Amino acid sequence: MYKRALPSEQLFFRTGASVLADDGMKSRYRIVGVDETDVRKNWIGVVFPMARGMPGRRIGNRVGVKTPNGTVTFHIIDVVY
Repeated sequence: MYKRALPSEQLFFRTGASVLADDGMKSRYRIVGVDETDVRKNWIGVVFPMARGMPGRRIGNRVGVKTPNGTVTFHIIDVVY
């Protein structure tokens, strides 16, 4: 028998996530289409490095994002539809 994630626990297109960075900074992002991107609202387009690493992830997963200063790791703490 296997455990299947509840839809409310898994990230998909048009969902939001609260994340906690390794440095302790908490943020919330929503994955949206490129034409809907709005950094003031933390709506990130599907082509952003952060957004590319999130689909299919679940609460409790970690997402590594490559930046010019090295890889930053985020811990998914909540998913919002």
